[in-house]
Amino acid sequence: ITGELKQLVDKKVWSYVKRADLSKAQRRSLIRSHMFMKDKYKSTGAFEKWKARLVAGGDTQDKSIYDDLSSPTVSLDSVFTIIAIAASERRHICTIDITGAYLECELPPGDDVYMVIDPLVCKILRKLDPSAKQFVADNGEVVVKLTRALYGCVQSALLWFKKLKSTLEEAGFEANPYDQCVFNKMVNGKQVTVAFHVDDLLVTSQSMEAIDYLIQFLESKFTAVTAEKGDKHSYLAMTIETNRR
Repeated sequence: ITGELKQLVDKKVWSYVKRADLSKAQRRSLIRSHMFMKDKYKSTGAFEKWKARLVAGGDTQDKSIYDDLSSPTVSLDSVFTIIAIAASERRHICTIDITGAYLECELPPGDDVYMVIDPLVCKILRKLDPSAKQFVADNGEVVVKLTRALYGCVQSALLWFKKLKSTLEEAGFEANPYDQCVFNKMVNGKQVTVAFHVDDLLVTSQSMEAIDYLIQFLESKFTAVTAEKGDKHSYLAMTIETNRR
């Protein structure tokens, strides 16, 4: 929980406000937050880590104020096709995880989301961020105004899709016309393919140098990027294993 809250504080995901300073409309629009704890497992069934995540109660947000909230994810047909091509062409495979992906997205001007943090979580938060103390209410809660997309907010997934899409396009990738979550680029005659399901990327290419360049590019754009190379990968609850003999 401390690690999750530290990430949110470091990325300046919110600013603190006093409930009394909000208008009636803003108080009515307040949403709750929830701290979830879960075990995370690899596709092999092996335990990976115990994970905490602060999630906004987006179920109470007014969805009518947004023109579009739908966000695509890569289809399994596309993933299997990419794996088949990688096997046929003996491509290298790499999986990339962008930690705290939604938090990389700033909320656009006018998209005001106010959220309540409960007393227990607030108690831990105050130790990490002493500036929160003066905003804590008598009941131990604190109200924040989100400045970045938070997991649970209805607009977060689409904001992240647009952010990652524009980042890949900046790197010279073009979207596949049949799947919005598959991008390709030619590097010295070798194709580099990227597929993504939210913040989990599957990358294939005959050129390891091209994959390394993409990793470096993503590291320059996002706060925390983890890349797994080699012949065995866990992706979308599947184990992908290559044999080059």
